[in-house]
Amino acid sequence: MKIFVLHNSNLTKRKKHILEQFRLHNISNFEFIEKYDVSKITDDECSIFDENYKKTKMSLFLKHIYCCQLIIKDHDTDATLIFEDDVILSDDFNDILSKYIKELPKDYDMLFIGSGYNLHIDKQKLIDDKHIYENPYTRCTDSYIITNNCAQQIYEYFINGDDKINLPIDFWLNKVIANNKLKVYWSEPTIVSQGSQTGLFELSI
Repeated sequence: MKIFVLHNSNLTKRKKHILEQFRLHNISNFEFIEKYDVSKITDDECSIFDENYKKTKMSLFLKHIYCCQLIIKDHDTDATLIFEDDVILSDDFNDILSKYIKELPKDYDMLFIGSGYNLHIDKQKLIDDKHIYENPYTRCTDSYIITNNCAQQIYEYFINGDDKINLPIDFWLNKVIANNKLKVYWSEPTIVSQGSQTGLFELSI
């Protein structure tokens, strides 16, 4: 599975850290997305956002949308894994992820595998030997799998939007999910955490 890593080129500590993790887990099929770094966002690109929208959030938003564009162009893969650059992978990440993917229904659109802001499935809803749960919301955007069809729907929603964007990418995606009735799932337990939430990295947005 191809991996896109959303990265701001000036955050060199993050890049070094994730490259070390990829070596540890023998992950080689990845690409860093550095387009739309804060310093390179044009006035035209800013114009689609609300006037109070921070450029750091614009950068992250546009990188996620750019990934959708790249996914649409690639017809050789059914799904892509997207990481933000502060992710920390769990032990046995590859093996557990493979099990989770096998448990997914064929018609899924997105699978969120991280524990951003400590979001989890209600313990009362957990079932033994079940790891994939439908949930119609994002779980932050630090780590998720997205299908080609879903990327197409998100991108079309983006280019056809009339209103100024005033929501962070994860909240905005919730609107897309609701509008397009996307089938979204969360994994439990999670296999990715955010270094910017654990204290490993400073917040960048």
